[in-house]
Amino acid sequence: MFRNNFRCSLFQPLSRIIAGTTPSIATTAFSSLWRLEFPGRFFCVPCQARALASQAWNGRGTRAPGFLGTIKRLEAHIQLIEKRAADLAARDAARKRLPDLEMTEELQDQAYAALMTPRSETAAFLPQPVAMSELLPAPIIERLGSAAALVDTSTPAWGAAIGHLGSNGGFQGMEVVDVNCLLVNMDLESRVEHTCKLREMMEKAELEPDTFTYDLLMMAHAQLKRPEEVILLFQDLKRKGVPPTVFTYAHLLKAYSLQADVEAAGRAFTEMREADIQPNIVVYTTLIQTCLNRREVLTAWQIFDLMKLKSRATAPDAHTFALMLHACALEGESERALNLFRDMTERVGVKPTKETYHALIHALAMRKDCYREVWRYATEMQQEGFKMDRRVLGTLIHACGKMGDLARARMLIRHMLGSGREDMIPDSVTYQCLFRAYANAKVKRNGARFVRDEPSETPVPYIGPGTILMKQEGSFEEDTIPFSQSAILHTPSEVVEEAGRVMKWLCAVKPHLVDTQLVNALLDAYSGQGRYLKFRKLYFTAFTDPKESDYLRPTASYTEAEGLTFEPSASVPATATIGTDTDADVDAGLDKNTGRDLPDEPTLRKRVPRNLYTFQAALNCAYKCRDLPFARKIRDARMKYLRTKQYYSQYREPERTRLNMEAECSLINILARCEMLSEAAALLQAACQKYSICEPDIETLHVKALQLDDTQTLNVIETCVGPLPYRGYTVGKRVRPRWRGEDEVEDLSRTC
Repeated sequence: MFRNNFRCSLFQPLSRIIAGTTPSIATTAFSSLWRLEFPGRFFCVPCQARALASQAWNGRGTRAPGFLGTIKRLEAHIQLIEKRAADLAARDAARKRLPDLEMTEELQDQAYAALMTPRSETAAFLPQPVAMSELLPAPIIERLGSAAALVDTSTPAWGAAIGHLGSNGGFQGMEVVDVNCLLVNMDLESRVEHTCKLREMMEKAELEPDTFTYDLLMMAHAQLKRPEEVILLFQDLKRKGVPPTVFTYAHLLKAYSLQADVEAAGRAFTEMREADIQPNIVVYTTLIQTCLNRREVLTAWQIFDLMKLKSRATAPDAHTFALMLHACALEGESERALNLFRDMTERVGVKPTKETYHALIHALAMRKDCYREVWRYATEMQQEGFKMDRRVLGTLIHACGKMGDLARARMLIRHMLGSGREDMIPDSVTYQCLFRAYANAKVKRNGARFVRDEPSETPVPYIGPGTILMKQEGSFEEDTIPFSQSAILHTPSEVVEEAGRVMKWLCAVKPHLVDTQLVNALLDAYSGQGRYLKFRKLYFTAFTDPKESDYLRPTASYTEAEGLTFEPSASVPATATIGTDTDADVDAGLDKNTGRDLPDEPTLRKRVPRNLYTFQAALNCAYKCRDLPFARKIRDARMKYLRTKQYYSQYREPERTRLNMEAECSLINILARCEMLSEAAALLQAACQKYSICEPDIETLHVKALQLDDTQTLNVIETCVGPLPYRGYTVGKRVRPRWRGEDEVEDLSRTC
């Protein structure tokens, strides 16, 4: 009963259509149709209507009139439905074999980056190539002939292979896709080295490079930090009319980032938008990196906020968050870094990477009050399975130096030297952080406590599997660093002596690490522990003076040095008495033995050139010991340095301006501390015409003017820096310029 009713309902439209014909045919067809075997494949009512109404079906008998033609058309329609069902089944099976992954713009960028980078390892589901020659296109292999064996080694000899290819016809008869395939399989160094040869061969073969060709070459030069070649390649691309893509602009922006050229990067970004090319996350991240290289942190934050609000395709990823965490480190905004990290992990749901953890630790290491948070996140980083390397451990040593935790800094250095891993051996920057720990070490004669509010034997909290601080088998010979046998150094003399021994050891074992920044760090250590005589001897013996070839011809640009010129007053004695500060008079008699454990000229073996940070460290030392003649000698040497090529090549304009202003303020404060207020006020009037000086920068001058009730100097200060706040200054109050942390030696060993 059900079967008959189902057939009636199924074929009801068919009977109505057939009923439109002659009565005899309709009656015969409808009665005969019940006797047909139903094949078991159902088709819908609209399909029946379309099939029977159309008279254009292909196949024998489909155009025939009457009941026979109707049956033929039904059969053709059923075959069509079967074919479509088979296609759908095959498509579903293919879809099931692929991962269920949405192809976003970010994944497209990653796929493009994978194509642009030489293959490091082949995917597991692909057949493993036997040799590099199997990855090259057939025309190139045929042209190479027996020379194809040159690229089948562990280190392919691309130079010899390209030379043989050029002498055997080059790219004649080939296509651009063959050249692109060759570039994809070449390593970055080989691409850069043979760019000119490859382009010459393409010109001889009358092959015009396409966008992908330029992208491959520009990417190689950008990765190897050769921005000039990247810019030249982009100009050649525009000259030949090749349309650039978003990846082309990304490589160009990378070049501008290396040059820290924010203006050029902005012009390139505007040009890209005018060409209706939508920027991707790589473009925005490169712009942020460019701003950070110029220390334009506010602009970097604006770009970061734009990325968050624009679209999901440009939402910040882990690499972008790491850059912004480093931006927090540049500004010392540790709280902002913590909030950003929580926002990344909790609200956005981005999983932290090793670089993200390192950036967060770097931001926290800039503040002494975040010292415990540094070790907390170092522990969390290790628990997530990320291994400690030289950069992370160096940042931890930097945090120890900021806090003055010399015990942990020495322990980490021992661990790095005895690890047996090449990627953990300390470099010059790591030893600079160690000397910073010597400079800020909190030691007293009685050795009561070496760190405030902490026990003297606090274990390093981040130690876990794979990073145990113990000597391992196969460790390097350099692990015999001459640390003291005592776990804790109790007096400034012990700290200074060990710092001198470490520098001697570096000069003997690792002389290639001894550079200007490292010697500046040792100067900080001597100054931080109040050893001013040793500081001055090292200053005059460890550095070289500029040669005649180092100087530029006098130009108008040297007028910026005029502000550092001040004439000695008649009231200044010929020799100044070295004063002792209340915080620097511990064991002052030990300074008489200046030759003991001091890396002098023969010990250093090579003398290093001074830089602007060297002069600033010397000015800070002259300020502490009230040594005005020493400050005048520094002034004269610095004026000569401002006329050298190194001054203009090593420092960008914002960095030069900042350091020159700091030097001006240091000289003003030194004069004020020696109670030469009139000369300090005159120098302040000249400096304010070039720099924007605030009251904290010249706090010593303000203090002395208040103590001596010098109305004239107070009027000059108010005229130059604006209204002065009332301060309850007391005699002997320690001042803190705005570029220096409280109770802390300034890190002057770095460069721009």
